[in-house]
Amino acid sequence: MDIGTIYDLGTVDLGTYVKNYGNSRFGAETRKRTKVCLNANHSSPTAEVVQRLHMWGFSPTVEVVRENALPMWFATTSEVDRWGKGLMLFISYRIEILAVTPRVSALAGCYSIDYDETFSPVAMLKSIRILMAISAYFNYEIWQMDVKTAFLNGKLTEDVYMEQPEGFEDPNNPNKVCKLLKSIYGLKQTSRSWNLHFDEQIKEFGFAKSELEPCVYTKFSGSIVTFLVLYVDDILLIGNDSVKSWLSKCFQMKDLGEAAYILGIKIYRNRSKRLIGLSQSMYIDKILKKFRMDESKKGFIPMQHGIVLSKTQCLVSSQDQDKMKSVPYASAIGSIMYVMLCTRPDVAYSVSVTSRYQQNPGEPHWVAVKNILKYLRRTKDMFLVFGGSEDEISVIGYSDASFQTDRDDFRSQSGYVFTLNGGAISWKSSNQDTIADSTTEAEYIAASDTAKEAVWLRNFLSDLRVVVSVSRPIDIFCDNSGAVAQTKEPREHNKSRHVLRKYHLIREIIGRGDVRICKIPTEDNVADPLTKPLARVKHEAHANSIGMQYLDTSS
Repeated sequence: MDIGTIYDLGTVDLGTYVKNYGNSRFGAETRKRTKVCLNANHSSPTAEVVQRLHMWGFSPTVEVVRENALPMWFATTSEVDRWGKGLMLFISYRIEILAVTPRVSALAGCYSIDYDETFSPVAMLKSIRILMAISAYFNYEIWQMDVKTAFLNGKLTEDVYMEQPEGFEDPNNPNKVCKLLKSIYGLKQTSRSWNLHFDEQIKEFGFAKSELEPCVYTKFSGSIVTFLVLYVDDILLIGNDSVKSWLSKCFQMKDLGEAAYILGIKIYRNRSKRLIGLSQSMYIDKILKKFRMDESKKGFIPMQHGIVLSKTQCLVSSQDQDKMKSVPYASAIGSIMYVMLCTRPDVAYSVSVTSRYQQNPGEPHWVAVKNILKYLRRTKDMFLVFGGSEDEISVIGYSDASFQTDRDDFRSQSGYVFTLNGGAISWKSSNQDTIADSTTEAEYIAASDTAKEAVWLRNFLSDLRVVVSVSRPIDIFCDNSGAVAQTKEPREHNKSRHVLRKYHLIREIIGRGDVRICKIPTEDNVADPLTKPLARVKHEAHANSIGMQYLDTSS
């Protein structure tokens, strides 16, 4: 058999098997040289899309499958002739109609043969918040677009073959298979192929990609600036809409007009006051109903002041553990966590604490989770607000730590929050990696973590080139005098000689002018709710200071 010969599958004896070469040279070469066959499960999508994108060409191949193995494998006819004695040959399975878009089996593909890299970036939530804060300050326009059948646009660099999809067969070549030229839904590298293709196209139009955020692009034309944010196939355009027509020429686009929702986050604007508010009230309603808390009492704070959770409250008896398995503890934590990551820094500490007990939660842990849901029920209409100030737009950071609050391993809790144009853009609440033996050490470790985040924020904002204040060091406020002194130069050697070297990076960051550490009174440190439960009045005051507010959306 010569390469290019159309091999008639009907002449293959089903079950023909002579010898298994196993791990011999032939077996290894077979694994190395074979190509994956991808089952195209679809009903008739749009033939126009398939034809327009030139998604595949034909290749003279014969199907070769290892015994009891899925997915199916392909080799050229000459390779079959050379390897045939060590392989079992099968006739194609009939393709089932399962979906409305051309796609392949999720099981299809073999690493290093049919794909190598699969990673595809998406825009970080804090990047979206930063651009919202900037848009509110400069009163930029914000539009939203959606790419139709985005994953069908990517170009494949690997040799991938597919059976002719039902409804798209070539009557002149019924026994040939398709060699994919473009990516298709179901391939493991599809998302990456789409992202690389979009990146190539958008750069040709004059956009520059941020090295710190690979899904944020900027374009400057004189005094006109345009920002583009890509989240898989969702696009936010900020500033100038001239790119809309160009995108529509390159891809099939759906223009959604002014941005109203992004990733389930409602975007509210008051142009006269230059305000932008982000809310997840609809999502919160959904999770309240999911966990049957939509008619519960309303809570005033996410975690009761003075409450202590530990592993000693976990269940011991197998009977109690089996009973608790019916409680959707981990699911509730995950649902609340998305709210916290997007728009609700005020529940960051309570989520951090309750998420530690997912493996074996006890009744007190579940009560604590329900208290978070009760609090979200009362505050579901709250917005994370940017704007309302005529002052210079600048980044301000706050750092705090709570000494040995973890009753299980005596680790301290770190917390930080950064604000821009009046609203929180980045926050974190987490257990420290090491055990601190003093409040000063805990605060010093927290300040070091905060400084590293400040470096990223400063560099990213420098890439955007619209926030002039980042040319100066970012102020980070800490309420511990000893920690502030330690960040500037070594003090109290006997009490700090054991501190890990990585935490001293903050001194280098300060030395090169990226940040400046300042002392602030404890009652004014808005990072306090990220390290401990507070009483209602203080909790609400700090939440308001980082942009958590109610807005009148009736007008």
